[in-house]
Amino acid sequence: MQRNKSLAKCILEIVEESARLSGVSYPDLRTAYGKRNVVWDNGESYLLDLLVEGGFLSKVEGIPPVADYIQLTWAGHDLLDTLKRELQ
Repeated sequence: MQRNKSLAKCILEIVEESARLSGVSYPDLRTAYGKRNVVWDNGESYLLDLLVEGGFLSKVEGIPPVADYIQLTWAGHDLLDTLKRELQ
């Protein structure tokens, strides 16, 4: 697997655009991603894990049937600002 800055930016933007204080649910993240004409596959799951492990996103795991929620961290906002400038 490889990192992809454009896809990472897309994931971060979707999370940033979430109106909920709790963040965006994992299913809603995948749906919003698909609406951008991008297919969610193992590469996106890998990127999501990298962003969580890197401290750019926080993940609150739900107990089924409640979905996991994803939120931006301060570092995630900074990374998104950087990627917006870099990938114009």
